[in-house]
Amino acid sequence: MKRTSVLIGLCFIVGSHAAWAQSDAGQVIIPALKNADIKPVRIELLDFDLYRGTYDLSNGKSLELWRKRSGRMYARVGHQTPHEVIATSEGTFVALDRSMHMQLEYDRGYLNGTMSYVDEDRQKAAGLSAESAVVQVALR
Repeated sequence: MKRTSVLIGLCFIVGSHAAWAQSDAGQVIIPALKNADIKPVRIELLDFDLYRGTYDLSNGKSLELWRKRSGRMYARVGHQTPHEVIATSEGTFVALDRSMHMQLEYDRGYLNGTMSYVDEDRQKAAGLSAESAVVQVALR
């Protein structure tokens, strides 16, 4: 009985190895991140008021942060498309479409920080992909 069990186990291992060897070894599947992978953090209305406003960026453009009556938060660089953002931790905001990431620090009445975003103007002018048009800037 033991010998039969061992023999069945070996056949299973050899069979599964043969099936694996026949698969396309050059293909690698990497799952895409979904919005569900972004873990939002509840931010109180008054807390977001610390960040609300218009700020100068180190590349000469401006960053505008605001909240609509619905409670949703938005960010826009220059005259580009506004993006809905969510807080992922204190002072960290990410656009739902992942085109913008901000790390902000409010200290003694001043807002400082860094951000990266897809520069739509640069992307359209040069025909770049979204990944190639990412800009990293600092808030002044």
